[in-house]
Amino acid sequence: MGKAWEVIVTTPHFLIAKYAPDVRRMEPRNCGIIVWNHGATATKFITDNANGLRRLHLNNKQTYEQWIAAWSKDCQQKALRRKNGKLVSRESPEFLDALRETGKGNFLLVTGGQLMDLVDPSETGMVAADLFEELVFSGHSEESLTEDVPHGHDHTEAQLLYNTGRRVIRQAGLHQREGFTSSGYDCPIMIGNTQQFFHFDCGIHIQKPLAVIQRVSLRKQVSVFDAVFKFREMQKEYLKPNDCAAMVFATDDDLRDADVREAYRLLQATGRIVNVANEDEAENSLRSLAL
Repeated sequence: MGKAWEVIVTTPHFLIAKYAPDVRRMEPRNCGIIVWNHGATATKFITDNANGLRRLHLNNKQTYEQWIAAWSKDCQQKALRRKNGKLVSRESPEFLDALRETGKGNFLLVTGGQLMDLVDPSETGMVAADLFEELVFSGHSEESLTEDVPHGHDHTEAQLLYNTGRRVIRQAGLHQREGFTSSGYDCPIMIGNTQQFFHFDCGIHIQKPLAVIQRVSLRKQVSVFDAVFKFREMQKEYLKPNDCAAMVFATDDDLRDADVREAYRLLQATGRIVNVANEDEAENSLRSLAL
């Protein structure tokens, strides 16, 4: 029992914030992430059109802003009181249960799950940013990236790419590099006469963009084409091909699939591939990024 409890209190848990435009139809849209990591908390919400505000179809933007401000403030409290009157410390995993009970009407907090790996409290913000990208910003389904996978079963590609990619970034020391951001990087690009903001998972920026990293699912054509398009546009204005890194997870078995091989070649022709299925090679590749 002691060992099981230790796992519970030291692995990050998260809530998904949802907004339902019509409570009668109850078709909520994901609008944010709240992460609890052994007393450390981090939040990330949709806040502007560039990261998805339009698709929420808000009835009242001011009310929405008040809710996310209140949730952000609650996350910094030393303790919260549950509906049953119990006062719960932020050091307890029950803190998220108390926070979840604050949702009502159009604004809800639902249990998202917990990560499989231990995470240093200093990296809680990075976890929130990564989950936001996967579950909120990208518009992907809510298939959990973090649920415990029974022994003998394969992780999904998204799980492997998320967990291994985050670990490789740390091992390469990229998170300590000047100008590096892992909480999402938005870069303005002129498309014709219109300025667009391209969103990447990570970026290195010192006065100007130096490198970008985008997680790409080789089995999803839209993911591959999105990365290729954004890389090419970045190379017109800012970067060399080798400064645009597509982070993928592809084993030898995966690459025997003709469609996966074609996607891999397309990305390779557009920029640098960081294949986290081979952690040593991926780590070495990231160390040289933007140098």
